[in-house]
Amino acid sequence: MQTIERYKNDENILIKFLAARKFKIDEANKFLQERIKFLEEHNLDWELSKDEFPHEMEDSPVVIHKCDHYGRPIVYNRVKNIHPDRYTDESMWLYTCWLNYQIIKAFPKNVDNYIVIYDF
Repeated sequence: MQTIERYKNDENILIKFLAARKFKIDEANKFLQERIKFLEEHNLDWELSKDEFPHEMEDSPVVIHKCDHYGRPIVYNRVKNIHPDRYTDESMWLYTCWLNYQIIKAFPKNVDNYIVIYDF
């Protein structure tokens, strides 16, 4: 229940849902509840670990370069050891999800969007 609890308690997430519904509280609450229901129904409440994808994927450097003119962090990911034709779509997808989760955890509070550049 880690992801779902985060949806219920993370102020960044709550602000995103409010902004998406133009700060109309009832509409934002309904939208959030629908998202939580979707996560539960599709069993998407999980945390990824490095064990879920090939170990050579974790050696790719990730750099938070600087911010664009809107203040969004620019994340550069040099995927040096990954050759997509060697891996299944699922392992590539899991790696991408894990990487994005690591990037988000590294950001300071109130960063609501960012740019990721994947250099294969």
